[in-house]
Amino acid sequence: MTMATFSDKIELSKEIESLQKQVELLSNRSSKPPSPQIDPNIAAVLSTLIETQKQLLDRQTNQNVIKITSTNDTANSI
Repeated sequence: MTMATFSDKIELSKEIESLQKQVELLSNRSSKPPSPQIDPNIAAVLSTLIETQKQLLDRQTNQNVIKITSTNDTANSI
């Protein structure tokens, strides 16, 4: 939030009026009915993306375990 300085009461009054209009507009927006549901196809794609992200994250967090077992040539050759 920025602080503004106003040179006179008229300028301040105009700014207050402008802010009141903005508040009114925002209030009207929030009272609208909720938007329609997401298309099932889009929801399916999003679910797949989320699952893929989880798997990638899991691989990154378990990366040290994978490196230890994959670089242990002695254990692999036995």
